[in-house]
This record gives sequence, C-alpha cells and structure tokens, in this order.
Amino acid sequence: MSQNEQTFRDPSFWQSGTGANHGLWSCLLCNDKTWREFQHALRHEDAQSHQRSVRHANSRAAEHSSGPPSSGVSMAQPNIVGPLGELLRDFDSLDASGPFPTGIDTALLLPFNDVDTPVELDWDASLSGARLNVRRDAAVDLMSDLQQWLSNGPDIANEDSDSELEDHSEEEGFIPASLVEDDSLGFDPNWTPWADKVTCVLDILQHIPRTIFSDKQMEIIIWAMAVMGIDNLPSEKTMKEIDDDLQWRCGVDTIRHHGPLGNVYYTNDLAAIIAQPHIRHYPEDAGRRLEQCWQGQHWLNEMDSSLTTPMLRVGTQDFYIFEPMKLKTGSLIMPHRWFTRTINGQELFFAKAWPLVPVVSDSTTMGYLIHEYSDIEVPAADLLLSFPRLLAVYQSDGIPDPCDIIGSILTTNGGISPWKHTDPDIGNKWRAKAKGYCVLNFAMWLYCDDTSRNVSKKWNKHNSFLFNAAGLPRRMVQEESNIHFVATSNLAPPLEMLDGIVAQLEDGYTNGIWAWDSQAKEMVLLIPVVLALLGDNPMQSEFACHIGLKGKFFCHVCRIKGADAADRVPNVRPHHDSSANSSASSNEGSVHDVMPSGQSTNGSPTLPSSSEREPAAAAPTRRWHKETLSELVDRATRFLGPMIPRLKADTLTTLRSSFEDVLKVGAKTRHNTRKTETGVKDNHLEFFLAEIHSYMAKLHGTSQGKEEAVRQMIERDVPLLLIMIELSSFTGLDPHQDTPVEILHVILLGFIKYFWQDAIAHLNEDQKVLLTTHLNSFDVTGLGVPPLSGQTLVKYSGSLTGRDFRIIAQVAPFVLFDLVPAECYEAWVALSDMVPIIWQPVIEDVDAHLKLMETSIETFLTRTARWTPRWFNKPKFHIVQSFESFNAMIRGHSVHSNRQAPSRDIGRGLARCNRMCHLLSGGYFPVQLPDDRREDEHPQLKAQFFSDKSSDWRQCGPSPRALCRPGVSRRNIIAECLGFTEPDDFRAGTCTYTTPSSRRQPELLDWLSTRASQALSNSVVDAHRHQYRACGTIVALNGERCTLNAFALARLDPNLNSCIIGQVIEILAVVNSPELQQGCASHVLLEEYIVSGAALKYHLPILQAHAWRLIPANLIQCVVNVQHNCHGNKCDASDTEMVMQEREKTTKTRPRIRHYNPNDFILNSLQMHDSLHIQSLRIPLPVLDRQTAIQLGAVAEHEAQKKVAAQSSGTSKRKRSSAKGPPGQTPSTTTGLRAVAARHFASVLG
Repeated sequence: MSQNEQTFRDPSFWQSGTGANHGLWSCLLCNDKTWREFQHALRHEDAQSHQRSVRHANSRAAEHSSGPPSSGVSMAQPNIVGPLGELLRDFDSLDASGPFPTGIDTALLLPFNDVDTPVELDWDASLSGARLNVRRDAAVDLMSDLQQWLSNGPDIANEDSDSELEDHSEEEGFIPASLVEDDSLGFDPNWTPWADKVTCVLDILQHIPRTIFSDKQMEIIIWAMAVMGIDNLPSEKTMKEIDDDLQWRCGVDTIRHHGPLGNVYYTNDLAAIIAQPHIRHYPEDAGRRLEQCWQGQHWLNEMDSSLTTPMLRVGTQDFYIFEPMKLKTGSLIMPHRWFTRTINGQELFFAKAWPLVPVVSDSTTMGYLIHEYSDIEVPAADLLLSFPRLLAVYQSDGIPDPCDIIGSILTTNGGISPWKHTDPDIGNKWRAKAKGYCVLNFAMWLYCDDTSRNVSKKWNKHNSFLFNAAGLPRRMVQEESNIHFVATSNLAPPLEMLDGIVAQLEDGYTNGIWAWDSQAKEMVLLIPVVLALLGDNPMQSEFACHIGLKGKFFCHVCRIKGADAADRVPNVRPHHDSSANSSASSNEGSVHDVMPSGQSTNGSPTLPSSSEREPAAAAPTRRWHKETLSELVDRATRFLGPMIPRLKADTLTTLRSSFEDVLKVGAKTRHNTRKTETGVKDNHLEFFLAEIHSYMAKLHGTSQGKEEAVRQMIERDVPLLLIMIELSSFTGLDPHQDTPVEILHVILLGFIKYFWQDAIAHLNEDQKVLLTTHLNSFDVTGLGVPPLSGQTLVKYSGSLTGRDFRIIAQVAPFVLFDLVPAECYEAWVALSDMVPIIWQPVIEDVDAHLKLMETSIETFLTRTARWTPRWFNKPKFHIVQSFESFNAMIRGHSVHSNRQAPSRDIGRGLARCNRMCHLLSGGYFPVQLPDDRREDEHPQLKAQFFSDKSSDWRQCGPSPRALCRPGVSRRNIIAECLGFTEPDDFRAGTCTYTTPSSRRQPELLDWLSTRASQALSNSVVDAHRHQYRACGTIVALNGERCTLNAFALARLDPNLNSCIIGQVIEILAVVNSPELQQGCASHVLLEEYIVSGAALKYHLPILQAHAWRLIPANLIQCVVNVQHNCHGNKCDASDTEMVMQEREKTTKTRPRIRHYNPNDFILNSLQMHDSLHIQSLRIPLPVLDRQTAIQLGAVAEHEAQKKVAAQSSGTSKRKRSSAKGPPGQTPSTTTGLRAVAARHFASVLG
C-alpha cells in the first residue's frame, strides 16, 4: 500500500509539523514531543505504550459521555497530562470487584484498605478540584504491571522505544522539539537558548570545564532526577542533539587541517573566541608605574605601529594612523600610534605623530615631507580635521594636497626615503574595511606546551596551544575562564600546528574579525595580534628555530657558547665510581659535571642524570675532559660575560642557506655542521630536507643529473613558501626577543630545584632528620601557605612541584644555615633574596626596580661562581614566565574521548566549554543563523555573522545567568567551577570576637581591664568613658585576616610610604561605636619593632622592640613573616611535639626546635606574599668582585677534583691488590664461585 493510500487509525491523535518539522508528525496522545516521519508514525500506533494511551482516552471519553463530572483533562492540553495522569486514569477506570491475582503479597495493599476514602489530588490546573476514587483493583492491576515489567522489562522496552530511537537516528533533518522556540511545545523564553530549566541544567553539567561527566554518568544523573519526580526529562541522545544545535548557533567551530608534514589536526576558530568584555585596546603611558601589560614599553613604543589600534573616534570623526590630519593650531601631522595618559584622575587620549612639512620650490608647493626622526605627542583634544574632511577643504585653506607625500626623512640631515606605510591617495586600508565602524586591535598571549593526556604517570605527549587576551586586567588574565584552548595533537609537531593557527591569524590581520560590542551596541572590527609567545624553554627554542638547550649554542636569545664534543677526550675508557653514579642517578637536579668521578669534597654539585647531560656519542669510548684551572676560569668568565643577541634576519638567512645548499655534494654533512656551529635548527625544515636527502640517495648517474632531478622534485613537491613559514609567520613578532622568560620553569623548576636537590644529596641521614625538624618547626604566618611538611620536602625532593619550590625559596636560609658549606649557603641567600624582587605583580618605579633586579641577579650569579663554576654548564643559569593548570582540563577531555581522534574530540569538547562560559557570562550570539549544516565527516567553517541591528543579537535568558551568579549569602559551586566568582568584597578592620567557651557573648571590658591601658597608661584621652569587646582577628587592607600575636605592617598615613612593623597584642571594638555597627574593630594595640641592624648569617633585618602604639584598626596593611634568630642563639632540636594522625593527637612525638632567647626576631624579607610593602626594609647583600669570586670558586673546585681523583685512584689500587690474592697464588673464578656456593649451602643447612 502506498503512503497516499495509508492513513492514521485516529487522525485526531496526531499533529502535523511546521517549519523545521514540516512533513513530520507528533503524537498528542503519548505527549513524547517526538517528531516522526509518516512511516514511523504508523509503526508507533502499533506500540504497546500508544495502545494503552488509546484505551485510556476511549475510557475517559465513555465516562464523559455517561455524565460524570469532568476531571478537567482534555486532549487540548497534552503537555500537562503526563505519566501521572495516565496512572490516575488507571485508578479511576478499573472495577473494584475483581479478586487479587495470585503471587502478589497482599500486605503490600495496606495503604489501599480504606477504599471508601476519596483521594483528592491537585496537580496543576488541569486536575484541580477533581476527586478520584482509588479502588482496590487499580492497585492490584498496577502491581501486576510492575511485576510484569520487573520480570520482562527489557523485552517490553525494546518493543517500542529502542526501535523508534533507531529510526530517528536515520531521519534527515530531525531537530529536537526542545530546540524550536514554539510556546505550544513548552519553550520558555526565560531560559533562552535552552527550551526549559531541565535542559539548561543538564547542558551546564555536561560542560563544566574541570568536571567532565561521561555518557554513563550523565545517564545516572538523569535517572536520579527522574527518581526525584522531575517529568519530561530528555534522554542522553536528545541532549547530544541539543548540544550540537547550540554549538552551531552559539558556539566555536572546530576546524580540520591537513598539515604540511601530512598530519591531520584540529584547531578552534579564533574568530569566535576573541570577543569578550573588559579588554584594553590602547597602550597607556603610566610613567614609572608598571602593573598591566598595556603599560609596558613593548606595546607603547616597540610594537609595530601597524599592529596597534589604528583609529580613534573623536566626536563624529574617525582619525586613523598613517593618514594626514590637521590640528586646531593649523599644522599637519602624521600620527603613528594612539595611547592614553591619566592626568588629574582623568584618562585622556594622545597621539604619537610625525610633523608634515610642506615643500616649496620656485614659489610652488610640491607636497609634504614626513620628519620621522622628530616624534611629537599631540592630545586628542587638539585634533581638528580627519583625512577625509581634510581632502574636502584643503584647497580652500590654501595648503597642499594631503595625498602628495614626497617621502620621509628618517634621521636628522638624512636623505629622503620613500613612504611605504600606506598608499597616500587611499590612506589607511582599515578605513575602507571598517565601513564606518570602530577598528580595534586584539592583543593576545599565545602559549604552547606539551602535556600528557593520561591521568597516570605514563607519558602520552600532546602538544597544545592556548591563548588569553593580553588586554585583560592582571587579576583576570590568569583566570581559567579567560584562558582559551586553540588546538592539541599527539601527532602533529608544534610548528606544523602553528601553520593552521597562523593561517587564521593572517586572515584576521588582513581582513579583520567582526564582533558585536556589547557596550557600544554596534559592530566592531578586530585585528588579532600576538603580543608574545609563551612556553617553557624547549618550546620557545622550537618557535625560534633553535637547536635547544642541549646544543653547543644553547640559548635562543643570544649566541652564548657551552660545552660540545670537542671538550671530550676520545678513545679513553671512562672511570666509573659506583657511589657517584648512584648519587647522580637519584639527583636529577644536579649540575653538569666536568669530570666522570663523583661529587666534590667542598659541597660542589653532583653529576646530573642521564636525561640532563649532553648526549654523548659512543659513551664507552669518550669521557669528559678534566678542565684545568685556567679553563674553569675562562668558561665561567665567558658564561657571565656580555652576549651577542640573535637576530631574526640572520636566522632566516641561515635557514635559506641550508635549503639552497641541498643540491650540492656533501650538503647533509655541511647542514649538520651548520646546525652545530650556529645553533639554528628548524624542525619543520628538517622534515623536508630529510625527504630530499632520501630522494637524492636513491638517484644514480652523474652529479649534474642528480642535481637536476632534485631541483625538479623540489619545484614540484617542496615549495620554499611551504617550509619557510615558522620564523616569519607572525607579522611583527621576533621569536628571539618576544619570548619572555618564564619564571616557573627558569626560577622555581630551575635554580631552586637544582640547589635543593643538590643540598639534599649531600646530607647524611642525621642531617636530613634535622632539616625535617627545621621545616616542621618553621612559622609560616604571613606567607599564605599551610604548615610545612618537612618529611615530604626532604624525602621526596625529586618529585616536588613549582608550588613546593616557591615555599622553599622563602624558607631555605632559615633551615640550611647549619647544614651546608658557607659558600653554598651564601648562594642560597642570594637566590632567596632575588626571587621576591623578580616576582613583583606591581612595580611603582620601573627604572629603579630594573636596576635593583639587575643587581640582585648579578649578585646571585657571582655568589654561585664563588661556590663553584661547575653550575655554569646549566643553561638555565644563563636564562633569567597559569597556563600550566589548564593542562588538567585538556587531560579531562582526553580521558572521556574515544581515543580515536583526540585532536578533534578534545578541541570540540573545550569549544563547548568555551560556549558555555560565553553564554552564562552574558555573551551575545546571533538570533538566527542560516541552517546550512552538512552532515559530513568534516563540517565546514560557518561564515562570520554581520548585523548592526541590536535585535539580531541576543543574550541567554535571565534564568540561566541567575543560576551562575556568584552567591551573596552562600556559596555558588557552579559559579566557582565556571570561574565567575568575583573578588572577595571586604572591609578593612572587620573583626571577629574572642569568646570564652563558657559564654555565648564576648565579655564587656572597661578601659582598665585592657592590655592597652597597661601599656599606654593614661595617654589615651577619654578612653575610660567607653566599654570594649576583645576581638580575635581583624581584616587587613589586603583582605587577609590578622590574628593576635601575629606581626603586621601598618600604614600610618595612606598618602605616604611611612610604615611600621609591630606585633598585634590586642584588638578592641568600642561598644555602640559606628565601627562596631559595621562589624569592625576600633583600635589595635601594637608593640612596635624597629630594624636595629642585620643578622650576619642571614643578611636579614634584626627587629628590636621599640614602643607601644594604639592605632585605628583599618590601618593594618598586611601580615609579615618574622622568624627567630636560631643561628645567633644556637637553637637545637631538643624540644618535642605530639604527632597528629587522622586529625587526632596521638601518643607519638617528634622533635621540634627549642628557641633560646625567644624575643630575638628577624624579619623575613624573602617572603613573596605582599613583598611590595616589605622591600623598603630589605638589606642589600654585600657586593663581591666578579673576577675574584670566579677565581676563588675555580681554585676550590680544582682542588676538590684532585682530591676526589686521588681517593678514586687509591680505591682502585686496593681493589686490584685484593683481587690478586696471596703471593704465588692465581685467583680462580671457578674456585671463588665454589667457595661462595659452599658458604651459602652451609648457612642454609645450619
């Protein structure tokens, strides 16, 4: 029978679809909100669930026709009557006369014994007032159905639902009803773009960045919601369809790339990510203050002007750089950069510009010369006419045509150079592209790192690219919600992936990216710009086409030379010391050694692990050359001397030479030599050169014939533009210079890690116990860290993280003073002194800070050279950058992927997380997009949406945003997971009471009962007229709590830098005072301390009690860390403390440091927390002469080497003499083995 001849059994139960569901049918009776094709709808009529619904409908119709009161339920309201309605109809329609079926426990029917009692249900308006009599047979029938379902549930379910789901998966154009904005289908506009609350909540749960749920876990969540009585829950399959639709309408596309090396990888569309608020687009001249990225010299002066924001809107005019414009004074200028400057609290715009000087010859004006050597600053308020208006009036003003640009003069008294920035007749290209809208630059930090996608320790390398907006404020730039994923791959190397990323950036740089400005309510054109490349040292070397840290020229910034194969002596079997080797293998952080024997006797570093040494060819036939004293001095002097910077142009020239030389005989050898001698190695180019060398090796014939064949192969398969893309790919970016030093890897995982592991390696067991006791006894108040676990920091020194080394840098001088040699300790003090200077989030005077930082770095390197020059084989000692935490999110999506296409799956998963953050943070999305999706393996990138109508852009509804709004009175876990939490709102001076355990309210005190009255006597006027409450804590100006007996820094005058340090003795709140009504204390009693000199061993300030002060409670700036002078008082580990286990005190004890003369305090100016306020109290370290320090360190190292060599030689002689046996007797291996076996069996047999 054809479709035209077929018909529904009862057409009144079916609704025909419209719009996206045209040609489909939905069953009003079952109310499952599923749209079916006609054949599937006919099949649905045979399903048992539909048959039951038909019986219920017929039964209700019969009852209504016989005259009973209506229950209010009609087919016109199918969305209200759900499964509960069907169950109630069962109760109401069944006869009560039937007997109980066999096999059912009648005790279960006790709730239904009172059959005469009517049950009144009020479920929605549809059944309001309806009284349904629950009869005994209905319960029996219900229990029979339940028993049948429990025994045959899978078969019953498979009869209908599974087959229909399979049918829907094959339907083309199927769209879930929950996505169609139709009130008749239950769409709630308050939950836009989701259909309802349930769908929104489930979609949020699926895309919380750090909490990824698997499909099975989502099914469990949906099951739990159903058990709690939530109706009309979507299935997991429906949620995936909703997710795909939302991603198309509001999300970020994932683009497939086929890289030049043949690998397939995926990247997320940058154009859909970069639009977000709070971003700064103009640099700022903040004077000497430096806190934000846009205040730095790079953005303000060094960046290519064509990469900065090209326009400034003043009134109704748009002024563009590289276009002539007229000032109110009548002069003409050529602006080349816009910036801001704050004057009297108001932020004003300025232009950096060059004067335009008219050229007159024989009384005839020829045009303009641009004096680029003369840079002037012009306030934006002085701008009068933009380029278009200037063209319209220049003739009436009697000035030359502004399009007549003769050229530029670059230097004083220099010649004329051609003008190359723009076409003078057209002006700036962005004016035409902008169509009258604003054009802004979007600066970003691009980051790349390798991470493992495995949760276990097994390494599964994935290279990942991330970015965040450089124009975000400092407090926001490291938030996870502002770090955006771009690409990852376990196959494609970083430079090949960079090819796809650069393609997007270059397209954006050429054409711009349109975005909706939520504040201006108009479209803006954005220019993406990479401000700097971030990553660890190996990744930065790869960006710069550099050979890496293991090369002879190991620095990608300059041409410093390290050790190479020429420093080894060939054909000499190295001497092995088992003790040294075992020490080396357990301490991967030790420095490169210059000799094969073990550690030095003066505390010098031990051998490095094999993974950190120079790769040695034919290890058994080469050994390291033992440096002479003069060679040690020369190497350290060269390492610490002036450096020649690398230039991008030189690197490109070297790479081109390697490629152009490939046709000549011996090219492979010359290429390898060139890499070694220059330190230039392009891994992208290496792939193509290897292909060419392999092809050349297979050729036969004359040299001329081979060269011609290779030339044709290159022209056909290896175009130069394809392989020379990495170093020159970013416009205006120099990978040698625009790769900032990463503090995490260089300082924490570099210097501190090496020093700490070397210190642990030289301690015996007793010393390790003492170091553990020092760490356990350390007072961490003011450092912002929990109490230290000494056993972890000592026993697991090889497995510590950056957070651990951050703590070690602040405490090392206080715990190592009696455990390491003096020279080593001095280097430790210099290192700990340098760290807080480098780690400064805010710099008030950048010029003074740079001088201080340079001095501290030089002091550290000099003291390290005084210890031993052997450290200077470590490349990180020459290199002096919270993207790392994002790796956990990448790993989470990798775990829940199917492992078949990790680059695609991880990219799509994180793109959906990005979409969720965008929507819930109030981001805009187009109301409608043309539905031109293709169901193929590689979906295309949708075109940029452009509309200047506010009605075409929409935010998600108020209800989803309310779900994720940070809580005021209680914690909002979803807001925290998505990174939407606001900075804590605090009031300086807020207090908490100290209440005795037997009282519920704090005790009232009069003035004479306070510690302040005893310390200050009657110096406080009218103090006796008030009553006080004692407080236990107070909130400082930095937002942290200060407790009693803690040392704090107080700022007496907020307008001055006058600070005092004191110990908090008492915190008082005046009863009925305005401060107490706001929850704040009134006064703080401080015992003031002053700096009375420097502790000789620590080189830190000594604090001495000076006076008592009662200050306002809101003047406490921060808590500072103060330590006891253990070295000066010869403190020991004779004290004990109880050990806590499972948060309980046990009978076990452990040693603790006993402090003698407990009031002898030292200010820990090494603390990184709030170091900005403490640096003024820092005591500079004594300056050592660099050359003298190198000489002394080299002499000590040379003597230590000779001593170790002598000890090794004596040990070898004793071993040889013992192996010979008694005189006249030849040792026999067989005899020795027999003797060992005999002793073994004798011991076994008794």
